[in-house]
Amino acid sequence: MGQRMEGNLFSLAGIDGSGKSTQVHLVTQALRDEGLDVVSAKTELWATDTVFELARSLTGDPHDYHPHVPATLREFVVACDVATSYRRHIAPLLAAGRTVIWDRGPLCYRAYARAYEADPEWITPVHDMVPWPVRTFLLELDADTAWLRVLSRSEKPSQTDEAPEFLRSVRRAYLEIAQHAPVTVIDASASTTAVTDRIVAGILAVVTT
Repeated sequence: MGQRMEGNLFSLAGIDGSGKSTQVHLVTQALRDEGLDVVSAKTELWATDTVFELARSLTGDPHDYHPHVPATLREFVVACDVATSYRRHIAPLLAAGRTVIWDRGPLCYRAYARAYEADPEWITPVHDMVPWPVRTFLLELDADTAWLRVLSRSEKPSQTDEAPEFLRSVRRAYLEIAQHAPVTVIDASASTTAVTDRIVAGILAVVTT
């Protein structure tokens, strides 16, 4: 995890319904308005897509993959996709001096692997191939509120892997890992504007120093 990065990498994490994708868009635009050369990025889950197709063939639902596809096998595939996506797409942006806002990122994928109780023996070394962002902003929200947000989404129906009990497990994993990583926890129950302003201020404090 010691690679030297010319640009600055930040990431947003949180349980489903916490507002990650919305904030990535708003924060990226706000930083551009401040004159920063900033781009957003999202992990390409190429191999994981085959896991979804396997779940579809087994259950009829691409998101009903647990426990039908063993968690350790599945999360190893996800970790490999994260490492490849970072190496192929994010690292070149950083080498070019760009500021990158990563939708999800290392904290997210580590938390989900822990919540699914996947065996870390092979998964963690793959995660360790990807450097931690300068700062990860964890959008902290209770599972019941997040679930209500998920149900109210018109553009993306709720999925099997977004059940409230599982969201509680992921939330616990996030908070546990956040104690030992460069993470800023933000109250995601605040207004959208307030959350954006807090993230933008945190990023500007780093890139303008």
